Amino acid sequence: MDVLSIVQHCGMQLTLDARIGREEYRSAHGSVEALERFAEALVASLGYGEPGRAGLAERGAPHTRSA
Repeated sequence: MDVLSIVQHCGMQLTLDARIGREEYRSAHGSVEALERFAEALVASLGYGEPGRAGLAERGAPHTRSA
């Protein structure tokens, strides 16, 4: 799974914070809506079905959103 591609596809910006040796440290920045799109894409890529459904709660994943 290429998490960085999912982040960019969902409209979030990636920044390279540091490079130490061969290791890269990155941050993702974006709106709450972009974060929600990322979460939905990640859940879908893991094969859990539709996000926000009861099946996720059974697996221990939160599915509620506070306003």
